Amino acid sequence: KFTEKSIVKFEADDDHNDDRNIAPNFKSVLSMKRLKKWKTKKSPMIIIICVSARRAMSVLKGLAPLKCRCAKLFSKHMSVEDQRSMLENGTYGVAAGTPNRLLKLCSEGALDLSSTELVVLDGQEIHKTMNVCTLYDTAPDTMEFIMTYVQPGLTKGDTKLCMY
Repeated sequence: KFTEKSIVKFEADDDHNDDRNIAPNFKSVLSMKRLKKWKTKKSPMIIIICVSARRAMSVLKGLAPLKCRCAKLFSKHMSVEDQRSMLENGTYGVAAGTPNRLLKLCSEGALDLSSTELVVLDGQEIHKTMNVCTLYDTAPDTMEFIMTYVQPGLTKGDTKLCMY
């Protein structure tokens, strides 16, 4: 089980899904100094689960004001092996990706959530009603990723979960 302390609530505003507002929300719940100096390989401080590669890119552009290294973890233009090498050889404060790729990287040991402090479920809707948790293409992988790899950190109190 995990408690309410494991859930992070961002400040509500009219444009909460405006990508320009995501960086200030992170600033309200995490130390930006620690984020910029993050040195843990294979384990980003923040992981954002997005409905698509295009959405992940949009979110990462919205995080540019944070001025920290960001990893792109989706299947467009990068193989699993390239991403494995990238995670093993570099450190990233933030990673954004699709559920399937995040699940694959974790199952192969390339991505490790043991030091991850915040997992964000991107609530951006596509087709007017579907998001990463409800779209039939992404929902099964999202739930498997959360139950298998995020839940242990939530239970220990090391990781927090948020829906943006």
